[in-house]
Amino acid sequence: MWFDNFVALSQKPSFLASLNNTVVLVVVTGVLKLLIGLGLALLVNREFKGRGIVRSMLMLPWAMPAFVAFLVWRLLYQPIGGGLSLALDAIGFDFGVIDWLGQRSTAMPSVILASVWRGFPFWFISILAALQTIPNDLYEAARIDGANRWQQFWAVTFPGIRAAVIVTALLSSIWTANSFENVWLLTQGGPSDATMVFPVLAFFGMQTQRIGEAAAVSVATLPALIVLVLLATTFMQRGDEK
Repeated sequence: MWFDNFVALSQKPSFLASLNNTVVLVVVTGVLKLLIGLGLALLVNREFKGRGIVRSMLMLPWAMPAFVAFLVWRLLYQPIGGGLSLALDAIGFDFGVIDWLGQRSTAMPSVILASVWRGFPFWFISILAALQTIPNDLYEAARIDGANRWQQFWAVTFPGIRAAVIVTALLSSIWTANSFENVWLLTQGGPSDATMVFPVLAFFGMQTQRIGEAAAVSVATLPALIVLVLLATTFMQRGDEK
């Protein structure tokens, strides 16, 4: 029966590892991309010389093909002669030879760092677009009322970008949960399932002709994605009511 595939899958350590790793990857990268994207959007939203060039440069990670981007990161993570190790040595941090992608303690943080670099421009441009729709009159009124910058952010800026943040978080979470290149090109789910996620686990099932289990892995992601959509819809409706 088709349900047997889910039972067999739930008893596999690799499935439980992929479940945990997928949640960690989605949550941690989402939070980091939000903080970086929001911070950069707030900075670039101000008038300064060369703002157009800065905007274009910040979009380069998103414009670069994912395949090329993560291959570059794989080179940066090389334990000997890699860009990251050379940079740390240059600024005085001599940690010796570190196999960034080959040990459990650094494999997932390495994948997260590369994924955040690749994905933060989407958050940046989405939030920046929302910021530019907020009328300056609202900030003027807030300043007249004596609001400081922090109070202006929560009273004016955050309500103005709320919908954009929710939609961006939803799309980014779905894309991250379904992302394949970032893990496959860097670690292929290793070492010892330390970076195993649902798409890579499903790919291994296809490679070994376990079609039922591979399909079960893909279907197992649907409940979480449905919950995300419902949460996003609920938050947006509450924002509209306010």
